[in-house]
Amino acid sequence: MSSFRYQVLQEILRSLKQDVSFKPEPGDRCDGISPDSIIFRKVSVRLRPINEGHTFDPVFPGIVVSTPFEEPFNPSAGEIGHDEYVYHFLIQIIDSDNWEPTADIQSYWKWQEQVRRLFQFNCMSNVDAPHVLSKAVNVDVVDETKWLKDQNFVCGVHVAVQVWETRGPT
Repeated sequence: MSSFRYQVLQEILRSLKQDVSFKPEPGDRCDGISPDSIIFRKVSVRLRPINEGHTFDPVFPGIVVSTPFEEPFNPSAGEIGHDEYVYHFLIQIIDSDNWEPTADIQSYWKWQEQVRRLFQFNCMSNVDAPHVLSKAVNVDVVDETKWLKDQNFVCGVHVAVQVWETRGPT
């Protein structure tokens, strides 16, 4: 059996690729996000100027799922027989927008809202644990300095997934 964290990651990727359609809004010029442009990376997006290359090969527009958040340990969390653990994921929507301050924002924010709604209070039934519940909040991670220099737009959703794990070795 895979780890709970890996099962949660696979469920997030499956949901993003199969349960949501990332089409541009009428009037926006960006392309839609295809399932092939939804990827996992161990670290969040840190785009560099075009002449320096990227930390990975992004497909614009795209979605990058990563696990950049520190996960605090609370030994008293849970109940008898189970430990409650929270796995954090950052889902980032990325696009190269050529320094246009309002271009395609309707599509970007719609996609961000779709992702947040997809994971807000989701029970993730495909994860093999007695209790799984995700919560989601928007994270606007646009760095104005980087946007002016690199012309890349990034917004996202922080997903926290609470899992009850059976105590003891498995």
